[in-house]
Amino acid sequence: MCSFTNFSSLLACMAILPYALAVKGTVKVNFPSDSISQLVDDASAQPQVGESREFKFDEVSQVWNFYWKGPPVNYLGASTPSVSSSAVRSSSSSARSPEETGLAGNSQIPWMQTCHVSVDDQFDHDVEFTLRLQQAGFEGPKDQHATIKCDQAICLLPEGVECEDPYAIPYVDSMNSADV
Repeated sequence: MCSFTNFSSLLACMAILPYALAVKGTVKVNFPSDSISQLVDDASAQPQVGESREFKFDEVSQVWNFYWKGPPVNYLGASTPSVSSSAVRSSSSSARSPEETGLAGNSQIPWMQTCHVSVDDQFDHDVEFTLRLQQAGFEGPKDQHATIKCDQAICLLPEGVECEDPYAIPYVDSMNSADV
């Protein structure tokens, strides 16, 4: 992999070594029943309402990315009824209609953010995070060599309506989880 002909090549090899290390485990992310998630890097990925996603890691350099979208609301500002369990989509199910997912009529997704799940070189066991529709947007370990962070938040409500309570965008950052 590396030849150590001089000190600088040794340093270069040491710098890339952590990225070549194998890790093993799964990070499970649980979603609120009426929020929506969709994988970023898979063009064929279907949105999933509620449930959980499991991200398997075997390399330190892996990063899983997904969009997390708030529960649909109607244009008048009230939440739409909760999505039924029949609307939950698994990765093996076929596409569901907007009526089945609760996204029909005048409902609108209030916000969206991009989330990233990664691990460090000491990751060696399964970890679980639970996302919440609150300002402090997750529950889970902060010292288990796995991280989750959401950023690039976008408010999608009509002009004049802010992404504030009850449509506040949850803050998710397991590395900087100041109580908000």
